[in-house]
Amino acid sequence: MQLAEDAREPAGGSGLPLIVRRFWWTVPLAIGCLAFSLHYSRLAPCGSWMNVIFQEEAWGEADPGSFYFASAHEFAWNEPALFIGHPGVPLVPLLYGVQAGLYHLHGDGDVSFTRFIAQHLPSAFLASKLMITLLHLLSFAAIYALSRQLLRDHAAAALATLGYATSLPVLYYLSRISVEPLMVFFFVTAFWASWRYEDLAREGRLGAALGWVGLAAAAAISGAMSKLAFVGPVPFLIALQILVGTGRSEPTGPIAWRARGWALGVYTAAGLLSLALYSQVMDWTRFARVWLPATQYAGDALDLSDFVPGIGATRIFLAAELGLLLFALVGWVLFLRRRSADRRRAFWLSAYGGYGLALFGYRVVLQGSFLPFHYSFALLATAAVFFGYAGVEAWRRWGLGGGWRAAFAVVLGLVLLHGAGAVAVVDAREHDRAEFEARRPAYALIAQLEPGDRLAVPAVQSRAEAVRHQLGLLHGFFFPVPWDPRDSLLREEFASFFVMTPPDRIPARARREFVPVLDADVSIVRGERNAPHRATFDRGGPAPDGERRREGRRLSR
Repeated sequence: MQLAEDAREPAGGSGLPLIVRRFWWTVPLAIGCLAFSLHYSRLAPCGSWMNVIFQEEAWGEADPGSFYFASAHEFAWNEPALFIGHPGVPLVPLLYGVQAGLYHLHGDGDVSFTRFIAQHLPSAFLASKLMITLLHLLSFAAIYALSRQLLRDHAAAALATLGYATSLPVLYYLSRISVEPLMVFFFVTAFWASWRYEDLAREGRLGAALGWVGLAAAAAISGAMSKLAFVGPVPFLIALQILVGTGRSEPTGPIAWRARGWALGVYTAAGLLSLALYSQVMDWTRFARVWLPATQYAGDALDLSDFVPGIGATRIFLAAELGLLLFALVGWVLFLRRRSADRRRAFWLSAYGGYGLALFGYRVVLQGSFLPFHYSFALLATAAVFFGYAGVEAWRRWGLGGGWRAAFAVVLGLVLLHGAGAVAVVDAREHDRAEFEARRPAYALIAQLEPGDRLAVPAVQSRAEAVRHQLGLLHGFFFPVPWDPRDSLLREEFASFFVMTPPDRIPARARREFVPVLDADVSIVRGERNAPHRATFDRGGPAPDGERRREGRRLSR
């Protein structure tokens, strides 16, 4: 079965089966990712608890998703975000769009935007997590395009994409609100667009080439604004690529210096424009004040046993990804030896992969374990490209042929490589499902509230702090935090649904339902439909004028 329908591919093709030769292999991948995300996001959409992998604690469910979610709710142009993330600027308006879309589709004109979202947190989180899954699928498409551009083989690009898409970090974050899919999409797109520029410039199509340069600049800056520590070097690497030139030798010769000068000018202008736009909602002073001290964090010292693959949150990364990384190393060596014309492009991509490896290694040493596997996204995305090349070379050398038997072999190989990671992710999500069950009754009661209604929590004043903490386990918006002295509108609105009431003052006929996370029988207390609903549980009184102004500004948009 031949793959040489594209003249740029190696004659004779790779012999890989139809399932990775044509684009329809993406359909089961997309359906599987969306089905997985929908299933587990519906079972545990929101709240605060510790994720657990094989009985070992991993990361807090609310970190950082709930912070980005609450920040997105108050997104406004020319105003710094409520939460200084990583910085996560491109993600915030996307999450705001999800919330605004839900409000316009299902909201009642008598209910404010903030009250609607606070009253339907599970649905809003579910929609947001599905949007994140779509962003992951977009990052898969970008990795395929990059791999196809460098490797010039459909099957190798498909294997690279599948290797990345089935990795432990991707599966774990597939149904969590985080910036990782945007980070990967942007940095991959920046490299891919810069290579498209070079190909067009060599053909003498400078106008079209400059358009790709502008896209490369916007993508590089957008990636840096998604996660600065990871994609910060990319704008400079792309600029150096444009300056010195990359890619295989062509009969037309190198790109003229005049064309490179135009490209650098367009790249710089587009990059500065993108940075200026993002800076309208970014507080750089506060970002530096928050994150520079974070580099002083340190965990336990690494032990030799930490480098032994196994089960558990701190060892599962090596068990799940060591095989892919070894295959990628072999593919990288083979590529540099056999594809001399493409070495310069491979060098720039490898330089960024090396940076990703150093950053991941730094965090592993800093924390004293391989638990922070989300720091490996940049490493895995670049390694997956050469993993795809190694897979095709092995297939061709061993003469495994094609057909559905070969397709089964591809699936089996991915299961052997990433099966441990997939099992770990399912184990973590099942734990999340069990945790959410203690919270589910509260959300069901909140969704039934009419304007003016309250949820009475039988408690005395001495239990106020305990109940306040328990409410935090429901909404996960732990504001104010060091990132910003302001409080969250969503947090205040959610808290306003609850009132502490002495047990003897709850009407006997009020409907009661036990909420395990509050350890109390919560009752719906009906109120007047037009009664004000801004009196908050936390402060025991109406919201300050400043908070009313923030809400009024939001409702006017």
